[in-house]
Amino acid sequence: VGEEDSDDLRLPEMRDQLAKITNHVKLALGDSSVSEEDVTGWIDHGNGTPSSNRRFWTLDPIDGTKGFLRGDQYAVCLALIEDGHVKIGII
Repeated sequence: VGEEDSDDLRLPEMRDQLAKITNHVKLALGDSSVSEEDVTGWIDHGNGTPSSNRRFWTLDPIDGTKGFLRGDQYAVCLALIEDGHVKIGII
């Protein structure tokens, strides 16, 4: 389940930023057919609310984003959730 979505990137004043991100994704994937709609769709793919009676993994790839951007401390966090409770947590 994603915390972020692409709403801000879809704003008219963010058009140049979205174009830059899309170009980076095209280069990284080696696929010139990637569109801005593809990129925003991929960002939004994980959005939703998980059922509290299910088992799922959740990942925070960069917990401490500001620290990561500064070249400072950050962590990658992973947890197994069962019936709404953390069963395993790994940092």
